[in-house]
Amino acid sequence: MLPGLQKLLQVLLETGVDGWTVAYWMTSRLAQFGEATALDVLVSGDTDRVAALQKLAADDAAGWHAAA
Repeated sequence: MLPGLQKLLQVLLETGVDGWTVAYWMTSRLAQFGEATALDVLVSGDTDRVAALQKLAADDAAGWHAAA
């Protein structure tokens, strides 16, 4: 398993969104990462970028949770 993937999925799925929403988020191009996807960032193994991705996931998940 990719380092950081389990934590990322946990943060996103704890909001109660379905797996399709999480899959879309994981494969959508992210402007914050030069149009790379979350999976691209995880595969890169760059610990600073993975940490920034974890923060972005937490921020997005908080927004999803608040909207629910």
